[in-house]
Amino acid sequence: MAEFLFYTSVKLVEITGRRAAPAAELLAGVREADEAVIFHHTHHFVLQHQFLVPEPPNHFAHWAGEALQDQDLAERLAGINTVEFRTIRSLQERL
Repeated sequence: MAEFLFYTSVKLVEITGRRAAPAAELLAGVREADEAVIFHHTHHFVLQHQFLVPEPPNHFAHWAGEALQDQDLAERLAGINTVEFRTIRSLQERL
C-alpha cells in the first residue's frame, strides 16, 4: 500500500470578539487561552510563508506595537522564536 501524505491544509478561524486593551488584559488572555488560540496567533506568519515581510513574527508582537504603542514590549514578543518550543503550552508560558 502506498504511503498517504498531506500536501496542504485548511484552517478554520473563529472570530470571538475578545479584545485586550492594556498589556495586563493581554497577559490574562494568554494565560486563559486554549492552545489552539496560542498556535494561531504565534504561527500564522509561518503558515502563510511570509518570511520576508517586515511585520512582527506573531500577532502578540504586532498588537503590542500597534494597539499599545509599546515598542519595547513588541520587540520582546517579536524576539520569541515561536518554532523552537516543543509544545504550545511551553510557548504559552513563555509569552
